[in-house]
Order: sequence, then C-alpha cells, then structure tokens
Amino acid sequence: MKMHAAFRVLATAILFAGGGFQVEASPRLGRAVVAGVEGKATAQTPEGSFDVVEGMALSHGRTITTGADSSVCSVLTPGALLCIHANSRVEFTDLQHVIEGLPGEGGREKGRISLYLERGAMLVHGLKGPENLSIDITLQPPVHLQANRAEFVVARDRDRWQVFVEKGDVVLQNGTEPRSVHEGQTMVVVPPPRAGDVWGIAVSDGLANESTYSFYVCRSLFPALTPLAEDWSWDALGEGAAIVSDGARLAYLTRAIESLDVSPSSRDQSLSPAETPQPAMPARVAEGGARRRVDMWQWYRGVGALRGVNYLPRTAVNPTEMWQRETFDRQTIDQELGWAHDSGLNSVRVFLPFLVWQQDPDGFKSRFTDFLKLVDQHQLTAVPVLFDDYSPSGSDPYLGPQKAPLDKVHNSQWTPSPGHALVTDTSAWPALESYVKDMVGSFGSDKRVLFWDLYNDPGRSGMGEKSLPLVQSSFDWAREQRPSQPLTAGVNAFLNTESIADIMRRSDLVTFSGYHSKAELEGGMSLAGMRGRPVVCTGWLDRTQDLTFESTLPLFAQNHVGWYEWGLVAGRSQLHVPVSGAGAAPEGLWPQSILKDDGKPYDDREVRLIRQFMFEER
Repeated sequence: MKMHAAFRVLATAILFAGGGFQVEASPRLGRAVVAGVEGKATAQTPEGSFDVVEGMALSHGRTITTGADSSVCSVLTPGALLCIHANSRVEFTDLQHVIEGLPGEGGREKGRISLYLERGAMLVHGLKGPENLSIDITLQPPVHLQANRAEFVVARDRDRWQVFVEKGDVVLQNGTEPRSVHEGQTMVVVPPPRAGDVWGIAVSDGLANESTYSFYVCRSLFPALTPLAEDWSWDALGEGAAIVSDGARLAYLTRAIESLDVSPSSRDQSLSPAETPQPAMPARVAEGGARRRVDMWQWYRGVGALRGVNYLPRTAVNPTEMWQRETFDRQTIDQELGWAHDSGLNSVRVFLPFLVWQQDPDGFKSRFTDFLKLVDQHQLTAVPVLFDDYSPSGSDPYLGPQKAPLDKVHNSQWTPSPGHALVTDTSAWPALESYVKDMVGSFGSDKRVLFWDLYNDPGRSGMGEKSLPLVQSSFDWAREQRPSQPLTAGVNAFLNTESIADIMRRSDLVTFSGYHSKAELEGGMSLAGMRGRPVVCTGWLDRTQDLTFESTLPLFAQNHVGWYEWGLVAGRSQLHVPVSGAGAAPEGLWPQSILKDDGKPYDDREVRLIRQFMFEER
C-alpha cells in the first residue's frame, strides 16, 4: 500500500533564505474514526461525554466504553483497524504520525498507536499500516503488548488476559524478560499467587480457549476501511456501506451473513464484497440537516488551504461603524483588501450586524454587494457572520455614531449581534428570521461567498445555553433558502456538550476558535474533528500567549485545518493593544493584527509564513 504522504512535516522544510528562519513542527495528530456502532457506546473526552456515532473522530486522550449489547468498529489513522467488543473500555492514549529525524536527512516515518485496555476484548488489525507502525497496548494489570504489523485478539477472561496472534508477531512485557508470541500462538497472562508479584505469562500453540474470542465483527469491511487508516477524510465509510446487505449503515453483530467470527476455527469466509448489492447514494442532506460528509470533503479539497483574516477596516471601531451608510469606508476597504491579498491571505470573515440591516435592508445589501465586488477584485472570498454573542464592551448594539475606542484598551467597543436582549426575546424573532432568510436568500448562490457562519461564539459573554434556540432556528431558516454554500456555527466551550454536539450535527463543516493557549487550540481542534468533517479555525492569534504564526501554522498544516486569524490592519479596534491594557506584554508586542496602518507588515517573517502556508500532502 502507498505510504501516507502526510507524514512529511511541512513546517520543518520551510527555510527562508537570507535569515535562515525555520519553523519547528510537532508530530501530526492521529484520529480514531468510528466506522460502525452496534447498540449504545459512549466516548469520554476532556470536553465531556458523547454518544459514539458513525463518522465520529477521536484523538488521543479519549476513551470508548461499550455496554452489554454494544460494539464499535474504528479506524486508527496512524494505520490500524480496531474492533471493540461489548463490556469493554479502551483509552486512546497516543495516536500520532511521527517522524524520527528531519525529512530528507535520514528521518524515518512511522505511526504510533498506544491503547489502554482496561477491560473487555478487542481485535487489532495492523497488517495494512505503514511499515514502521508501532502498536503498544497496556493491559490491566500493567502488562505491555507491543506489535508492528500484526493481527491479534485481546480478551479478558475473568482474572486473566488472553492474546491470540493470527498474523505477525507480538511481544509481551510484564516486568520480566519480554516474551514473543508468534503467529498461531496464544499468550495467557495469569495473576501472581501473592499481591505485588509480577503476573505470569504462558505461551501455547493454537487457540487456548475458543469461547473467549467468539464475538463478531464485520471483518468483510476491513478491505474497504484500510484506506481510511491513511486518510480519515476519505469516504471509506460510504464505500464500506456497500459491502453490508442493507446499505443503510455499517451494520454488524446483527446477522451472521454480515459478520465474521473472530475465532479462526469457525470463521465464515463465504461473504464476498462483489456479491453484495450496491446501495443508492445517501440523500444530499443527512443527519441534523448537514450535507453528506463525502460532499463536504470534495468541496473542501476544491477550496484548498484557507488562509483568512477576521476583517474590520482600520477606520471602524466595530461592525456597526463598518456597515452604516454614513461610515461605510469603501476606499479604505478597497486598499486594505489589496493589502490582504498581497500578504498571502485568500479569504476574509466579516461580521454583518442585524441592526444595520433592520434599519435599511436594501441599502445594507447594496453595501454588502459592493464589498463582495472588492473581495472578488482582490482574489479573495468572503465568509459572512450573521449572529455573534461576543460583547467585550458590555453593551448591546446601537445605531448612529459609535463611541470612540477607550485609550489603550483592546477591542473596547465591539458589540454583539443581534444583541443579547433580542437573543432571548422570541417576539423579536420574526425580524431575525427575515434577516437570515433575506441575506442567505439574496446571496445563497453567490460564488464570492465561501460559506455562511450563522453564529459566532454562541453562548459567549455569559449567554450560555440561552443562545442555543436561536442557533438552531438560524440553521432552519438558512436551510429553507437552499444555499449552495455550506453552513456552520461555532463550537466552543461556552455551551454544554449536548449543545455542542447538536451544533456539530447541523453543520456542514465544523468551526471553532482558540485564543488563550496552544493547548486550548489543540483541544478545540480535537473536539471539532469528532464529526469527521472538514474543520476550520475561525478565530485565533495572540502573540502574548505564544499563539503565533510560527507555532500555530504547522499544527493547521498537519491537520488540514483552514484558519482565519484576528486582525488585518491596526486601527480603531485596537487589536494590537494587549488585552489587559498597556504593560501586560513586552513593550511593542502586538497580540493581534498583522499590518501597520501604512500596509507594511508588523513582522516580515509572518507574511512569508502566510504566503508559504499549505496543507501537508496526503
């Protein structure tokens, strides 16, 4: 099988002549992608507990728990397939594509998979993984099972563990000399006679206890799912569905003809993928109203690597000032969008205030049309944001002249949309519905609009769950207009896990933001990736928190995450002023924005990085 080209770490190869500037890169995260679920299983994550569903993606640090009548088939994108039996608990402790050494200098590519099987049973199929695939499974008690390219079954039988190796070799380590278990052999780990002693390991030929392994998995899916181990965005899930007879889902553990017994002595080899009927293509709109996953990945590949900015002209203190007729500064916008293109950016995310539309819908749409003309002239795309809970100013939006920015205060006059009071006032919702339908209906086929971000940071600024009903209604209103562009809303930690899951189900692509730390950014990326859909970070950059272009772009490149950083030109929004006021960061260090008011870069190296940014090849 062709090796996964994405192992190459893009950023380590970015060298700039005349300065030797080099970006450090971290290992590429892997994913556990759920290919099929029987019954109810749960996934425990740092963000909360979720029901396991097909297409869900989990990174390391996540745990799957199955019940008495449930089972899960998953793909580990570093290069293995995993089937988890009933009454089992498995933690994905490490899933990574790693590189030892530097590319082109003798470095070796490999996949690293580490699992902790606390209880239950599972089948591991690593035969189709990369040549340097490393699989390490910790059993309870602390016994380590290590393998490379192998296929084996692990199961707990009361107080002992049994491992049957079907193909390849594995090594067991329990604090003594390592023991090798070869193809066709069974290893049994037995408890010591006295507490504190090491557990014993016994190896025998053949299958020690066939009943231990008599659970079913859909082995017939393995050939179809193998490519997914290399590229989890590929639609192997859809192709796999063609193998089972009903075609509705990756069903297994239901009828014997759809499943194959793990036990070699009774395995049914009669099912052939070529003999099964091919299902019809799924409906264009799937679960939660979202477009089909495969359609979205095709769209995302056509878009390419998104390098965007959250845009507000330097002459505006907030979106209201940007879009009101009296202060709409076309000349400055034209100039700055040209600077954006010259800096290597290819898209702008822009906030549309409901209140300005309500005052003069036709005039507002005319100005937005003018804005789209400028966007297109400068070879950019636009992402309109219709609603937004963020309220650093602490006040709802208002018309007329806007307050001047507070001295040395970061983004002091930004106001939400439609305003916190209207979010919970359902008597105002007919107007909000008209706004969404008018904007999406008027521009829903405009190729200059890349996608619609219906709600930025729902629940932020103390709104919490009060915002969810409007988010849900926004999706319904927008869908009624049948836009050609995808729909999304932000998923961040301002809502509970059930609300986040609901938004992800409704979204065509999943969007998130992260401003406070690299750990928060990685956590948000992992959460957003759980649906197995394209992921875009719609808000990031804070140099004072080490969320810089140097430290963050490699992470986006490795995980194929498009991005919109905060701030183009330093201006009235004062995004270049530290969040906590003057003196909170080293003098002269801007938290956000990339250009000075004359169009020159704040840091030439950042512009070079933006221009060079691309996704790693797969």
